[in-house]
Amino acid sequence: MRTHAAQTYNQFMIQFIEGEIEAAARLLENLDSSRFHLRITRHLEKAKYVARHLYSDDSKTVGVVCVGGADHQKQTPVLPRNERYERPSKIAQYFTVPTSDYYCKTLHYSITEFQSQGLELDFAILEWDNDFYLQNGRWTGKHFQRSVKDPLQIKRNAYHVNLTRGRDGLIIYIPEKPELEETWHTLKHVLHS
Repeated sequence: MRTHAAQTYNQFMIQFIEGEIEAAARLLENLDSSRFHLRITRHLEKAKYVARHLYSDDSKTVGVVCVGGADHQKQTPVLPRNERYERPSKIAQYFTVPTSDYYCKTLHYSITEFQSQGLELDFAILEWDNDFYLQNGRWTGKHFQRSVKDPLQIKRNAYHVNLTRGRDGLIIYIPEKPELEETWHTLKHVLHS
């Protein structure tokens, strides 16, 4: 596990994503907030401001992550594909090249679960979207991957990956979209229980 509060946070996240909301809320009572910071907001610029000020030195990385699909509707543009033979790749630039406009700490670009495979940030902002949301207490979604046996499980797995990208913490940004109201209120209740 990558986080400093790995076991508690990982169990919380699994239970929340699986729809076991009350069990997830009970787990948060044991999450050491001095070791792992978990917050939510409806204001992306506020999340970016907090992340920039938490990690103003050069030794820590912060960045925006999102689930792939419907990339055009993301507020923080998704890291574009590499040009042929581009070196270093945009993903390498995102994680390791501070002079690049693609560098994670600029917070100009987000990366998807595919682009972040095997990599992590010290602190992440997850841009939640209306592709995965609670409706009447159950997870549902849209913008599903085609030709897969269980597209909702694929979406759940993608959020699972992104919810574990930050070693020290995570801010979940939930935009004001009608489908996301129940997700926002549920997560807000769970975090403030």
